[in-house]
Amino acid sequence: MQPVITKQKIIGGAVIIGALLVAFISYYVFQTVTRDTTLLATFAPETVKMSYDSVKNQTITSDKPVTVKSGKHTFSFSADGYETYTIVLDLEKGKERKLLFALTPKSDKAKNELKQKKYAKVLDGLGSRQVNRVGKEIDEANPILQHLPFEDRDYRVFSCQPYRTDIKKSHKIGICITMVGRNGDALLSQILERLARLGATPDNYDLKINNYIIPTKKEKDSRAAVPCGNGQPSWCYKFRDR
Repeated sequence: MQPVITKQKIIGGAVIIGALLVAFISYYVFQTVTRDTTLLATFAPETVKMSYDSVKNQTITSDKPVTVKSGKHTFSFSADGYETYTIVLDLEKGKERKLLFALTPKSDKAKNELKQKKYAKVLDGLGSRQVNRVGKEIDEANPILQHLPFEDRDYRVFSCQPYRTDIKKSHKIGICITMVGRNGDALLSQILERLARLGATPDNYDLKINNYIIPTKKEKDSRAAVPCGNGQPSWCYKFRDR
């Protein structure tokens, strides 16, 4: 017996299809309206899963723009064999945001994948950014740098490697003085006075003259630093335990 298709069934089917269509259009409009800005990410590996807010594991590809919601969100990027990278982004409506990152490989397969030549751009970019960041931190930690080097006929003052502190941790530089000629004590006194006016003293910078230390008062008083002796100039000091 053939099923009877009634007018009511036709109307009911049309209503269901119409409702589904309205729901689809509404969802599309909602996504279009709420995803009101663009994220342009360059990353390694080439394809990752992106999650933020209500978006879960959306597949995105490096250097291809993706529409996202404006506002402040916590983004997570993941891929098999890699550690998940998480970052908080505050995105402006209608303003494209660029992002550069590389996932940290955990598996041997992932480590070998990142050795491919196509990822050199990403890794080199991250390396340059790290160098620039450290350079900025060193500049901020050492206002004296804007006055260095300075020199005259008998001396030169310039930045150099510190000997007390680790520049990688403190970002503090050393200051080296090379000096020639006679009247060394008087000339050194003038140089140290000029450095002090610029905010640099043995208490806040590692100072050296002709490769010998310029100790702090505390180091002299405690005899942690002692005169070189053996006919060396009066300004020549060395650490007792070195």
